Amino acid sequence: MVHSPKFRGVRQRHWGSWVSEVRHPLLKRRVWLGTFESAEEAARAYDEAAILMSGRNAKTNFPVTTNEIAAASKDPINKSNSSSPSSLPGSPQRQASQVLQVSLSFPHLPQARH
Repeated sequence: MVHSPKFRGVRQRHWGSWVSEVRHPLLKRRVWLGTFESAEEAARAYDEAAILMSGRNAKTNFPVTTNEIAAASKDPINKSNSSSPSSLPGSPQRQASQVLQVSLSFPHLPQARH
């Protein structure tokens, strides 16, 4: 296996896929973000979720602009006038946002174990 950079909230399964999860600061529980083709995709999903939860204080894997923080805090799922990759229907960031919104809306539901 090729050594790759370590990203916050990202790990590689032994068969090669990459997974991402983030820890909810108030509930003290992990929120599953999904499985991804690359470490970078998983890291971007983590960053999106961290920004949703912590805003400008989020610890991210990649540099974040003020515009990205503002856009995420307004409406992370229904960005109407955005052409950024995170607004595309199948993008990892959008999937992470949807999973995170459901997890935060229903904290009493048990988290899936993978």
